[in-house]
Amino acid sequence: MSISDTKVRETVDPFAFRRVISHFASGVTVITTEHGGTKFGVTASAVSSLSMEPPMLLVCLNRQLATTDAVSEAGVFAVNILGEKQAELAVQFATRHEDKFRDVELHTRQLGVPLISDALAQIECTVVSRTDVATHAVFMAEVATAEAGNGDPLGYFRGQFGSFARALDESVYQLVRESLLARTDSAAQPISAASIAHELGTDRSSVYHALQQLRSEGLLLADADGTYLLTAQLPATDKLTTPTPRSVQSRSSRGTGIR
Repeated sequence: MSISDTKVRETVDPFAFRRVISHFASGVTVITTEHGGTKFGVTASAVSSLSMEPPMLLVCLNRQLATTDAVSEAGVFAVNILGEKQAELAVQFATRHEDKFRDVELHTRQLGVPLISDALAQIECTVVSRTDVATHAVFMAEVATAEAGNGDPLGYFRGQFGSFARALDESVYQLVRESLLARTDSAAQPISAASIAHELGTDRSSVYHALQQLRSEGLLLADADGTYLLTAQLPATDKLTTPTPRSVQSRSSRGTGIR
């Protein structure tokens, strides 16, 4: 069915849709470019990884924005991923002003587009294609450079900027860690959130986040079936048997857009 089908468009009230989709939490970025000697920038969260080989992104921008036409004409742009303390900067680029770049420290790299120096991460992109859909332009772009610093991202949820809460129960984390470090004879056995939660008599969700934290610390490997294995990266003082790692699988995520 065509996206322009009037029957489809009449079934959902746009304001109701905006309210519902605002429940989808995302990160926040500022899309920047330069064309004809002028810098352009706008806040956006409709940004998603599209491909790993080659690295590509998908970015959606309102067709009425000057930045949208500038991105098309320049053929290059940057995605500046904002940190949790940059809500004011997000509002600055989301508001109409003759100088959105006021008091913003910038630098350039390979493509020569303006990069926000204190952003959490910066990605330079070359436009591969543009497709106009309803009110927005959808850009598919290939990544030229990508760099990231330390810190946590700025979040966007229900029309508000904020921080993502870390779903990690420290007490459960310590229990899980101690339990795993105490394993010797069964070190090569698969570990699951359900089995650990049952063993410790605690909440499965908290155990899952604890296992994810231990994975990020290099103590565990995630298997394709959703279980984990102890790795060889444990300190020598832990004296754990090193398992033979099986397949490891990673996943990606996407965001929605700020209107």
